[in-house]
Amino acid sequence: MVRLLLLLFCSFIPLSVFAAATSEIDKFLASRHLVTQVFFIKQTAELSDLSRQQLNGAASQLVDYAEQQMLIRVEGFASPDGEDQYNMQLSLQRALAVADYLLHTHNLRIPVFLTGFGEREPAADTLSQMRRVDIAVYKKNPAAEVLFDDKGKIERFILR
Repeated sequence: MVRLLLLLFCSFIPLSVFAAATSEIDKFLASRHLVTQVFFIKQTAELSDLSRQQLNGAASQLVDYAEQQMLIRVEGFASPDGEDQYNMQLSLQRALAVADYLLHTHNLRIPVFLTGFGEREPAADTLSQMRRVDIAVYKKNPAAEVLFDDKGKIERFILR
């Protein structure tokens, strides 16, 4: 019944509205700028000394990006060594480890969105490159405002 109502509702929305929304989402995703990558050892979410150094170097940049009203995402990834659900959890734990480090070490109090992608990452060439967290910034646009609003979407994580 719900599916039928949803189908009827969507049939009254012009395709141009969907096309415009898709275009805005594409623009948002294309605006991605990688600030830094932090790599992890297999099946862990612990930061190495090198990872901490990279985050120390990126902290002031993140403050600048936040002041420029850029959307900051901490995107966790895992290699396909474990089960899908485990990898999804591990990728989010890695993102949390990075966000916690930035908060507790640098007192970085800026809005950050956490995302765990599990093992879905075709851009990495090796398994060790898949075990990482990307800190990326995006230009805000209408699609970003809908996808990442201030009302507590699942990905929303405010460093406090």
